Amino acid sequence: MDALIGTIWVCVCCMLSHANGECCTDDDHGGDGIEPWSDLEPGHSVTMGLLDEEHGCHDDEGNRPDECDCECREFSKSRCDGCGSWLAGHRCAFALWRRVTRLPMSHVNIMALYATVS
Repeated sequence: MDALIGTIWVCVCCMLSHANGECCTDDDHGGDGIEPWSDLEPGHSVTMGLLDEEHGCHDDEGNRPDECDCECREFSKSRCDGCGSWLAGHRCAFALWRRVTRLPMSHVNIMALYATVS
């Protein structure tokens, strides 16, 4: 089970690497040589796009159009949240998740849980 951390904004190279398994046409990441997704911490994963409730394009009844621009920032000087590159340009929204592992319940834990329920 994964827990949502929030939205991150990534460069085109990170987006292409996620979508296609490869990056930009040059292997030098737009000239700065940074590896796509190199800032993603172990135990985290991403999904492309925004969650529905994070879109700012809902109408008064809560409906969202079929297409919108909420998931794109056409030009940004901000650092890429996926790789850390400071190259300005297009940014794409991704949802950042933390992998949560559940420990198996021991006999003692099951008995304690049962005691609180009964």
